Amino acid sequence: MSLDKWTYVEAENLWMSPKGRATFVALDRKFKSKKSTRADDNGQFAVTLIFPPSIEHKPIKDALQEVVKEEFPGSDLFNPAKSKVKGLKNPLRKADEVVADITSKGEEVDLEGWMMARANSFRSRPVVRNSRGEVVDEDDLAVEAYSGRWMRILVRPATYNNESSGAKFYLEGVQLLANDDAIGGFKQTDGSAFTPVDDEAEDDI
Repeated sequence: MSLDKWTYVEAENLWMSPKGRATFVALDRKFKSKKSTRADDNGQFAVTLIFPPSIEHKPIKDALQEVVKEEFPGSDLFNPAKSKVKGLKNPLRKADEVVADITSKGEEVDLEGWMMARANSFRSRPVVRNSRGEVVDEDDLAVEAYSGRWMRILVRPATYNNESSGAKFYLEGVQLLANDDAIGGFKQTDGSAFTPVDDEAEDDI
């Protein structure tokens, strides 16, 4: 599967994203939005990725338009001014409208032209694999799956119509790729800085 374009996985009826950089990750445990007012909201697993300007998003835009027009006739997700259905939420939008002040390998990143995709799952945790295709242990996710890392995701475009309405990506799978600077905080340590110590041989303090 290509790392630089959206690919339809026909066997699973899912879309695989290009390689993108995570700006929000909740995979080791569920995240519950403070805005939620639903009594049955037990939180969600979620990933938000941003993609550089070189990525072509037309295939996934077309897939989103298809499911939205089926649920909301007369709607246009990417041209709200012409849409007969107003206020629809879009999981794919311009990154520089939401994200700011990030770095890559210590250098500032200009997000003009970048796009952002949000995906989540309210049910089970999506499978998470490393670049070799091996499943990542759940106990390692807090360290390995962090905001700032490069990833790609498997998603299912869908619609919703409850407290608000629009399109969304259901998160079905994640692949962890290259490491990079942490975004929005610090990357959690794995404690590898601690080297073996013969405590019994140390002088009393």
